[in-house]
Amino acid sequence: MTKASKAKNKTSSYYKSGTGLFRIKKPCGAYEGVKFSSSKKIHKLKKGEVFTIVDVVRYGSVYRLKTKSGLFITANKEYVEKV
Repeated sequence: MTKASKAKNKTSSYYKSGTGLFRIKKPCGAYEGVKFSSSKKIHKLKKGEVFTIVDVVRYGSVYRLKTKSGLFITANKEYVEKV
């Protein structure tokens, strides 16, 4: 596998667009900004929680989902699913 195909596989595992309801599949965090750091972590999210997503933001080579309340969660398809 080439470096380019690895990068493509990584970005294809993220939601890159879309708004609406998203459900948490695996426990993860909600953050104040697009840079996920322990100092910016606001909440621990549990499997099954549902959020209204208003925007998808690119941060480097990954994507973040912006919630209606202004917090950011991962757009990784392993952790969230569109409802």
